[in-house]
Amino acid sequence: MPASNEQNSLLNDRSRRKDKSPAQAYGAIPPISASVDQTPQDHGQWKPQFCLAFGIFFGLVFLVSLVLLLLAPGFAQRSFATDVQFEFYKASILNASEDDQGVNVLTMHVVGTIVLQNNLNSLASFASKIFGSVGISDTALEVYHAHAHNPNPNPNLNLNYDIKSRQSKQLGAIGTIDLPPLSLSRNTNTTTFDFITRFVVEDTEALIAFCQDAVSSETVLWRVAGPVPLQIGNLPIHTKVRLDKVVSLQGMNGLKDSQMLSVSFPGAHPLGGIRLDGQVGIYNPSSVISLTLGNVDFGIYLPPGHDKSDDDNDNEDQYKEEEEVLMAIVRADDAHLLGQRVNMFNVSGRSIPVPKNGQKRMEQLISAYIHGNTSFVHVRGSSFGPDDSFRYSNSTSTSISTPAWLRKALQSVTLRVPFPGTRQTDLIQSIKFSNLNIDLSKGNSSPLISGDAVAILKKPDEMQISLNVTQIDPLVYLYLRPDSEDPFASLAPDKPCPAKTIEGTNGGNGGSDEPQNNMFKVLSRIEKAPFTVMPGKEDEFKKFLEKVFYRKTSTVYFKGTTSAVVDSALGVLNIRDLPFKGEIDTKGMEGMKEPSPTVEAMTVVRGYQESLHAVATLVIYNPSDVHVNLGAINMLLIYNNQIIGNASLPDLALAPVQNNRVKAYVWLHHGHSLSSLDNYPLAPTENPKPLIDFIGQYLALENVNLTISGKHPHASSSKILLPLLKQFVFTTSPPILAGPPLLKNTQVNLLSSTAVLWLQNPFPNLAIQILRIHAKANYREDEVGTIDVDFTDKGTGMNGPLLLPACNDNDGDDGDGGEECAEQETQKLPVITKKVGLDAIKKAIGGKIQLSIDSTVDVLVDAFLLEHLRYVRDNVTATIHRGF
Repeated sequence: MPASNEQNSLLNDRSRRKDKSPAQAYGAIPPISASVDQTPQDHGQWKPQFCLAFGIFFGLVFLVSLVLLLLAPGFAQRSFATDVQFEFYKASILNASEDDQGVNVLTMHVVGTIVLQNNLNSLASFASKIFGSVGISDTALEVYHAHAHNPNPNPNLNLNYDIKSRQSKQLGAIGTIDLPPLSLSRNTNTTTFDFITRFVVEDTEALIAFCQDAVSSETVLWRVAGPVPLQIGNLPIHTKVRLDKVVSLQGMNGLKDSQMLSVSFPGAHPLGGIRLDGQVGIYNPSSVISLTLGNVDFGIYLPPGHDKSDDDNDNEDQYKEEEEVLMAIVRADDAHLLGQRVNMFNVSGRSIPVPKNGQKRMEQLISAYIHGNTSFVHVRGSSFGPDDSFRYSNSTSTSISTPAWLRKALQSVTLRVPFPGTRQTDLIQSIKFSNLNIDLSKGNSSPLISGDAVAILKKPDEMQISLNVTQIDPLVYLYLRPDSEDPFASLAPDKPCPAKTIEGTNGGNGGSDEPQNNMFKVLSRIEKAPFTVMPGKEDEFKKFLEKVFYRKTSTVYFKGTTSAVVDSALGVLNIRDLPFKGEIDTKGMEGMKEPSPTVEAMTVVRGYQESLHAVATLVIYNPSDVHVNLGAINMLLIYNNQIIGNASLPDLALAPVQNNRVKAYVWLHHGHSLSSLDNYPLAPTENPKPLIDFIGQYLALENVNLTISGKHPHASSSKILLPLLKQFVFTTSPPILAGPPLLKNTQVNLLSSTAVLWLQNPFPNLAIQILRIHAKANYREDEVGTIDVDFTDKGTGMNGPLLLPACNDNDGDDGDGGEECAEQETQKLPVITKKVGLDAIKKAIGGKIQLSIDSTVDVLVDAFLLEHLRYVRDNVTATIHRGF
């Protein structure tokens, strides 16, 4: 290089640096230049000396450079150890493949910087000015996985690869990376590099460990080691230094921001289970590490949780911690995990039937999904794909090209991913109850409710699979008004109710018989579900019953939830807490007054000292569409405002919209005033007249009005029914006695002034005794005569009480009274005749006339004495006999 050019270069460089350059060795040049300028006449004589000085200078420079080159290896090695910093901005795996020898080769895109610090930067800058570009020749560096402490591990991440185990194995280098030639920057201490190169994998276990840490950690470390050839300009001398640096890379920090954005179940899968489609978004926060995954299979697992075994009953302490359970296999095609962006994975696959120990967790997941709530699942790589017909196999799916080491790496890291719920949470569209049965027969126990339930359900649009509901377990809350804040009662069956499912069809119109294609109908029968009145809501419950019993219509509102056992391709699952609401409109019972109850039949079956026992059949019409069972009911029998007995209905069950025949057991006794109810039980009374009047009219085949009242103090053992039954009052007429009349006919003997009576027992089921008769006979308007006989007074020639034995009852104790009883003929009874009536009788000698009889009778009905019983009968046939 010419001296003048070199001098001009140095002067120009000095000028640009404005005396700030570190090249202070050239400080002697300005005085020489100044001397020449001041004495131009001596320029010629100084020229040889200048050339000599310049030559000496360059000689010294060459000598210094030669010495530096001889000392460079040791200096460079020390400087690389302290003054070289590597930083990677990107380390993306673009492709993974195997070469012809089966070696795993990665294609990587590497971007980063080399920073020279302190004296090394000054040396490189000086060398580049003297000898030209300073750089690194192509080389291969070994990359090791160095472990960094992660102070904030991701709680959503589960590492299946044993870190302690892999550290104990003293894993070798991950592999070698090809470093292309690189020239260091002349103008700055930072050199940027950006190249695509090969990474040859030497230890797949180390690579797996690195990938695992890269995903899980906020920072991951590379240790880069190997010879680095230094090239200084065009000098033929090459220096190699040993590089051994730990490089910090930004990790993926557990991929914490992972979301399953959508999920759908479009139908059954040919290999079993149901098809599952979804979209998963995974944000990779790392600006350095990216992965191209290709087509990759993932397993979706139910996280470890508390599953309750079948024999645990309800003991919370017996819950067991279970391992995670595989529930689905999906595949993502052409998947990437690029840095600092949300990576979208479109996945498709199928569900896997869960074993028994995972059924509870599957139920919880689907229940949360149906409610629109988010659950969490575990996701990690799978060794087989959704279209493979095997499970739990060590084989690898033949339809995937992902390298084995990458598959194994993906299988070793588990992400905790949110599983979104459906947006259509109104699964139960409507529910109706019909054929209701209110059972109040258990006294003070809870009423029992039965009825048919018909629910119309709509599947979420993304769930197009067959669902078969086999049983339900509802909890219903009842409200008097639609705006009531609190329920007045709850309804819950003791055990789940069997159910039947009818799937919708394309031709369905959404009606109760034909649900639409995206709907299905569930039919169930709720049997004897306990009806519980909420604390403090007794008054509202009474209002509810009043509506049912005494109104024309009744409406009650309900809300609730139900569990449902659903049989589908997902398995047999108990889906919990499905909400529903609606209202129940029923016809009221209108007090059962239109028409009023009637007594269809009544038969006296026994007499006691204090009462007569009878059996009656009541006909009660229930206009309501609700079947009501009131259980055992006691009613008062009232005649002429006097209590003459009570009736017990052991099972008052009223079927809807029909006449109900109800058996009643009746006890008739001497009368009591209504006010005597204040001192119940009723004390014995000496007022037999009301009862005797009633029985007399009954035996005389006359219509008689009898009031049946629910004001009995012990009308029911249920405190709920007592106030309602007090309003139950109706008047009826017992049927005309269907048995034979007491007096069938008579014969009058004129010469002896006697009469013979032919009597029959009107009570077919028990014997009666006639103790005394006082009878008056009229022919038309005229009195014929009277009989006054005491059968118990044997001093008058009587043979004792006249016994009328019981008739044969072919119908049991509640016979209809139609049995024919044998006639009993009395002995000749004295008759006191009247002259006016006697003339009429004489005209009928040898014939028959019709007489009217008005009598009072003392009669012993079994053991019950009826004194002064008035018996009146018209059109009694009397045969008139002349003789004795």
